[in-house]
Amino acid sequence: MLEAQTKATEDAKRKQQEEEMLQAKIKAAVNAVAPQATVQTVDTGAERLLADVEKRLEDQANEHKSAIENLQSAIKEKAKELEQLQNKSGELEALQKSRM
Repeated sequence: MLEAQTKATEDAKRKQQEEEMLQAKIKAAVNAVAPQATVQTVDTGAERLLADVEKRLEDQANEHKSAIENLQSAIKEKAKELEQLQNKSGELEALQKSRM
């Protein structure tokens, strides 16, 4: 009977050890999978954010480029107007000198 109790105790300890090992393996597997899933989610979120920021910067750059081109065009027009005014001013001065 003592042998039966010893054997039962050993079986119970062995089953408990097997259960603990199984739980440890499950925990290790969960820990191994969980950080990777989290990192992938963060990377995907970071990639989306980066793409969004790059698109916004590109849009802003295009807006700035367009604004600069419009300003350059306006400056060229004003430069032509100033040149025409200077030419007219010179003609008026010459006309006034000739009348004197």
